[in-house]
Order: sequence, then C-alpha cells, then structure tokens
Amino acid sequence: MRNRIWKSYQFIWGIILIIWSVLQLLKDDDSQKLAFKIILILGVILFVSGISHLISKSKHNRVDVFFTIFTFIYIIVEIFANISAYTDRGIERQFMPNSGFGFFNAPCADYDTIRGYRWKEGSYRIFKYEDDVVIYDNTFKTNNERYYYHQDFVNKKKAGTQRWLLIGDSFIASEYLHTPVADLLDSISIAKGLNVEFYPIALCGIGVENWHKIFFKEVAPNLEFDGVVFNVFANDLIRPFLAMHHTDSMGYSIGLNSDSLPANTEKLFELDKSYFMPWAPYLSDDSMDKIKHIAANYSQSRFIPDFYVLQLMLNIPMIVSIKMKEREIKNNYFIKQSEHFNLEAYEKEHGTRGRKLMTDIINYCKQRDKKVLVVQIPYDQSIIFKQNGYLLKDMLYTEMLSEKLDVPYLNNESFFKGKEDSLEQYFFTSDIHWNQKGALLFANHFMQYFQENYIKQ
Repeated sequence: MRNRIWKSYQFIWGIILIIWSVLQLLKDDDSQKLAFKIILILGVILFVSGISHLISKSKHNRVDVFFTIFTFIYIIVEIFANISAYTDRGIERQFMPNSGFGFFNAPCADYDTIRGYRWKEGSYRIFKYEDDVVIYDNTFKTNNERYYYHQDFVNKKKAGTQRWLLIGDSFIASEYLHTPVADLLDSISIAKGLNVEFYPIALCGIGVENWHKIFFKEVAPNLEFDGVVFNVFANDLIRPFLAMHHTDSMGYSIGLNSDSLPANTEKLFELDKSYFMPWAPYLSDDSMDKIKHIAANYSQSRFIPDFYVLQLMLNIPMIVSIKMKEREIKNNYFIKQSEHFNLEAYEKEHGTRGRKLMTDIINYCKQRDKKVLVVQIPYDQSIIFKQNGYLLKDMLYTEMLSEKLDVPYLNNESFFKGKEDSLEQYFFTSDIHWNQKGALLFANHFMQYFQENYIKQ
C-alpha cells in the first residue's frame, strides 16, 4: 500500500491535467485550444501510466518519493491560495465575466437599414474587463444624429469655417474614450486658431459598405462639407455591411449583403441564427462598479496567483501555440517588405466591391470640388510586424487603391515611429484600439499634417 502511495504522482497529475484542460477547452477561446489539446493528451498519458505504475509490484524509488511529496505540497498550496482568494474577494470574483467586445449597461443600439445600426438617444456606459484588469470604462452620450460628438450636427456650416467629415470605424467613433477623436481634433483646431470642424461619420465595426449608404443616403443630401477623410483600419475596405441590434437580453451583430438588407428588425432576426455574433450581455452600473473594485484590489488580496505552478507547466505548449498562430497570421495577412504586393491578386481573392464603393464617393466629391484624404489607421501589431519586416496586406491594398484613385494617402504608422518599444502606452492591453494617449498622439500629428497641407496660410 505504501509503495502505491509513493508511486501515485503520475496518476494524480494525470487527473489534474485532464480536468484543467477539459475546463479550458469548454471556454470559447480558439486561440488556446491547441495548447490545451496537447495538455489533455499529456494528462491522459500520465493517467494511464499512473494506473499501470500503481498496479505494478516494483518498489518505489527516490523519484517516486520526490514527485509524490512535490504533488501534495502543490495541492496544499493551491487550496490555501484559492481559499484566500475566495475569502478576500468574495464569491463575485469566482464568476466575474470576461468580455471580448465590452459590456453595455443597457440596450443601446437599434438596427438601421442605412447605417447598420443607430445608437439610441441618451447616455450609455461601455465597459471592458479582462484578466483582472479594467481595459476601459466610459459613458458616452450621442448628439442629435446619434454619433458620439460634443455638439449637434447642423446642415449649414458657419461662414469662413471648413467642415471635414471623418468617415471611419471604432477608432474614430471612440465610444470607449472619454474624449473622442473628433473632439480632440476640434480642440486642437481651436487652440491653433483654425476655423475647421470635424464631423464624425463613424460607428464601431462598420466599413465601406456602411460608409457608402450613410454618405449617399444621409450625408450628401443634408450636410454642407468641404472635404472627406477616410480613416481606414485594416480590412475596412473588404468588410461586409455590418448590422447590429440590441435585444432586451443581448446584443447581436451580423455581416450582410448591402444590396439585399432586411427591411426591419423582425426580418433581420428571421435570418439564420448561426450567422449572428452575440456581444457581451449587459451589466448594471452596480455590477461594473463592483468589478472595478475587485480588480483594483486584486493584487493586494492575493499572495499567489491562481494555479501558479500549473501555469508554469503550461508555458511551453502555450508558447508553441502562440508561435504557430503567429506563423498563420504572417502567412495569411502579412507580406514581407521585400516581396511584391499584387493588387489584382488581392482583389481576385476579396473582390472589387470596395474599390467600386470608394470610387463612387470619391468621384462624387471630386465632381463637386470637395477634397478627399485617405488616412491609414494603425494598430500595435501592425507596427510590431512592420518593425520585423512584415507589412499588412490590407494596408498595402488601401495605399495602392488610393494611388489608383488619385487620392492623397497618409499612413499613421509614421506617427508612432520611435515608439515601437512603448506601444503599451498608446494602445489598450487585451484590446486592439488605441487608448486616450494614443488617440491624442494621432490627433496632434494629423492636425500638423492637415494644417501644412489643407489650410491656406
């Protein structure tokens, strides 16, 4: 009996790894599934080996004794660590949700056949939490046209004032920032004594399909303007039409063909449910505040992280999984700087729809003597990959298409030159967007470029 106890470490670790990996595989996180499949296989091997080892009649050796003692010490430490966490932070911490997109405190978006969705009237809170860190927490209020902007839109611009439209996605919409990009640009314009205002025509997740409908159905017939800035992030020019709607219990989004949109919300939800992407459920303000409090006190309430020893064991397969994912991303989305980018091959793969829709808007502007500028919105990974000799194919397409359409092009990656080693200061952790400091950096550099090229001295 004593020999079996000494030799039981393989059996115990097999059970631990099997339970841990199965629980992780049940989570909706594809990025780590390969690693945990490897761990599951390892757990099964240890379990089977442990059973075989237990029923064998051979005497225990020093290795058996060492690993058995190590196993029991580990289990005791983990038990006390988790009891401490439960006691210090309460039961809420054990079931604290993570969010891929961000929580809202209430339903705040209605499906719209022109924009894809329209924010409801009023103020709403958006909150993102991940890995015991609050990524962002902001309350945004929309104007009369349901865009996040400090002033209402008016059809006619003031005499002597230039008005530019900031067409873009979430980087420009900035619902997650205390001061959105358009407000930053307006403030800098005022400080410089420039008579320029920037109207944001931007919503989270939308691209050229939505831009085209918004421009011709809402903007062109109703707003006076002098120029358009297309703020293009990555794949904005090949995105489908994004539709979104918030029900009483959950928010949903779906990519659609903009030529055959559902006429109303009822028709929208008659579509195949498998194509809908559920957003995070709503959280009350009290729940958000409670999570913030728990996160703020997390480091002080723990003397050892959850499954600390086990996390160390997981590092090797995790690194393998990450490296394989990086290789996949490089091959599918990036190209070496030394290689030739083929625009025709890109359009053969993704279609020419984006080119056509951009051409429609640009031709409209040129025919009416409206200026057009295409601005490339970077993100931390595109900057890092470029530093390592790789370029994002989507960005190259935006640049080459701008050249084909004879439109000025500005790549904002140059704004972050020399800051490659400190990008965490300008972009959120666990989120692709720039933070307030990053948005301000963009706004300052953009206004410098804008003043030099579009303001008459």
